[in-house]
Amino acid sequence: MERRFPELTKPEFIQSELNPEVTKVDGAIVTELIAARQMLRQQNERVRNLEEALEETVISLEAAKSRVAEQEYFEAHLASTEETANVQQQAILQLKHQLSQKSHQLSQKDLAFNQLLQARKSAEQRDQEYLETEIAKQRQTQVLLQQACQELEQDREVQQERIQDLEQQTAQMQEEILKQAQQSREYQTAIQHLKDHHLHLQAQITELYQAIESSGIDLPADVQEILANLQDPIGSVQRGIRPYQDLSVDLPGFLKRWQRREDGPPV
Repeated sequence: MERRFPELTKPEFIQSELNPEVTKVDGAIVTELIAARQMLRQQNERVRNLEEALEETVISLEAAKSRVAEQEYFEAHLASTEETANVQQQAILQLKHQLSQKSHQLSQKDLAFNQLLQARKSAEQRDQEYLETEIAKQRQTQVLLQQACQELEQDREVQQERIQDLEQQTAQMQEEILKQAQQSREYQTAIQHLKDHHLHLQAQITELYQAIESSGIDLPADVQEILANLQDPIGSVQRGIRPYQDLSVDLPGFLKRWQRREDGPPV
């Protein structure tokens, strides 16, 4: 008939069921569980006391039965003891029923608590997985941005080298154009010199021809033909030569500005 639940009242059982993570989830539930376990421990202690009393009563009852033939008093006492034992037995059964109900309620609360704890852990696991996924995406994006920056840096270096090459080519072209412009000016000066020389020769031939005509000297026909031919080609050359100011070369704007600086201010 003896039935105890020592595992429900041991401190180790209470401490093993409670851990820091449980107390963080719901302190009210933990407090209620501790109170329920203390009540169960008290009821279990009471049941044990009643069972011990019942055992003593049964022993007394058996002793009284052995002496029932000798003592009527013990018969009445035995009847009273049996009635008391029945009452105590009913009380024990009632307490055991209450203990069973409390145990069932405690199991239900433990189940609800475990479900709540599992749901909280699942939510934290999902949050952790989401954060890990986001961190992985951010790292991948950072790697892509670093690669893009490296490519842009390489493109910038290539463009910088290209710009330097173009600037060098531009400087060489400017130098070549300046040389061509200088040669053009030298050519213009030479042409002007030839033009002046031809005009001077033309004036001398014209004076010589006029002096011969005014002197009345009869020149041979071949000499007259040579003088006539000399005057006509010289006129043709004079008409064909353009003035110095018409001889020009189309220069870029920066070269024209450079040429103006070289020539000095206009007079």
